[in-house]
Parts: sequence; C-alpha cells; structure tokens
Amino acid sequence: DVMDAYAKKLSIQLNIKGINEQKIIEIKELLNMHKGKHLLHFVVYDDDESLKVELKSRQQKVQISQELLSELEAKNVFCKLN
Repeated sequence: DVMDAYAKKLSIQLNIKGINEQKIIEIKELLNMHKGKHLLHFVVYDDDESLKVELKSRQQKVQISQELLSELEAKNVFCKLN
C-alpha cells in the first residue's frame, strides 16, 4: 500500500471554533478503530488570532488508509499526510 509505505504521520487540523465535546468523541472513536504504527499530530488553529499550535500524540498511533481518510472527510475533519 502506497500510503503505508510513504506516509509517516497524520496531521489532523482543527479550527478552535469548531472543537466541541461531540467532535472530540467522534474523532477519538474513529482513530481507535484505525490503530496502527503511524504518528498522529493535531494542529489547532485560530484564524482570527493568527495562532497555530501543533500537538503530538505520544500514545495514540494510527493506520493511515483510504478508509480512515474518507471517514475523516465525511466528518468534515481536515487532515494532511506527511
């Protein structure tokens, strides 16, 4: 699988205004269904304040797959492969 070979980490990008408890639960449940060996980062940003913070998950790792990317997109969660 090309993604498995070349992608080293998944960066999930979240606007601070769009983060709520329900969104966090949805993302957590989805990531738990796709556990793997790839690093997971979160980028939380605020366009109004021109702020961006990158958070690295130390415990949670994911299996990057087209299925995971499609499910994130369906939940309007933006992500980037690195």
